Amino acid sequence: MGAFDDIDVRRDALERSLDLGSVNALRLRIGKNGSNGLELRLEQGGTKQILPVRWTEHPTRSHFTNPENQGGKSEFYVAPEITEPLARDLREWQVNHADLNGRLFLVGEGLYVDREPREVKFRNPVSTPNCFTAKASRIVRFLLSERETLWTQDELVASTQTSRGYVSRILGALADEGYVEKSRYAGRQVAYRLKDFDRLLDAWAREDEFPKRVRKVEYSLLASEPIEIAKRVRDALDGSPYFFTQWIAAWLRKPYTTPPVVSAYVPEDVLGRFELGRKVSSGGNLWLLVPEDRGVFQGNQLVDGFQLVCDVQIYLDLVGSGLRGPEAADALRQWEGFAK
Repeated sequence: MGAFDDIDVRRDALERSLDLGSVNALRLRIGKNGSNGLELRLEQGGTKQILPVRWTEHPTRSHFTNPENQGGKSEFYVAPEITEPLARDLREWQVNHADLNGRLFLVGEGLYVDREPREVKFRNPVSTPNCFTAKASRIVRFLLSERETLWTQDELVASTQTSRGYVSRILGALADEGYVEKSRYAGRQVAYRLKDFDRLLDAWAREDEFPKRVRKVEYSLLASEPIEIAKRVRDALDGSPYFFTQWIAAWLRKPYTTPPVVSAYVPEDVLGRFELGRKVSSGGNLWLLVPEDRGVFQGNQLVDGFQLVCDVQIYLDLVGSGLRGPEAADALRQWEGFAK
């Protein structure tokens, strides 16, 4: 049995976390609603209201984006943890909600309570896969890079080189969060289309940790011009897989500022035979990046004779970097040709 399967345990945890006596001008109580349910009993200025508690340990946006569930606004949506991105949407939709970390949102006639959680003591049980692991990102990368494409599962399996079962799980999780939507392909197959480009890219950027998913080896080259360095790398790696990223790739897509460093993804074996320049511990003007997952090589593009990773990968690699990387990332993302 789970920690909160018992109705009395759930009620006690909710009462403690909400600290109901601290809500001014309101009288709030958590009571039982039958043998297996709870309700929030609210009294304000002689007016009483009862909101059934809709408890979940797996909160998702999909419940409220489904027109059949819009009646949920008259409920009290409660979970061990409601993250800020989801809470932001629930506030916009005026859905009463709370979590066991002290978050509380109530809205109604003459009523508005919006309280942030005091600390994160409770987490929701993990029931869905992380959509932003190195492997799962293969699927996210293609969805974002080809935002208008209607994808079948089989097409994503072939493009990402992952199993059909894995693609199905990740697509299901993305659909639950409202990032993608199901459609029909040629009237027969179920297919998926990207629904919210910006929110999915922002979520990926929040989860991404660039230093942890690459091994960086720096080199010092006598050349000073970034394009000259990139040409030398291209010639030296002819016949080997390599893809430029970060500043040089963003500059080739949409010039913003002179790239301070030239960086490129390469397989591990390239490092053992790369002889261009002098290897240094820091301050190099060339970075060779060995990725945790070869998925960064997928969905690449050719620009002015240079092989680049896709636009969303360039953005992701820049936004978490120094050397004015976030500025260059923002300039690329604001460009009308980004990821198109």
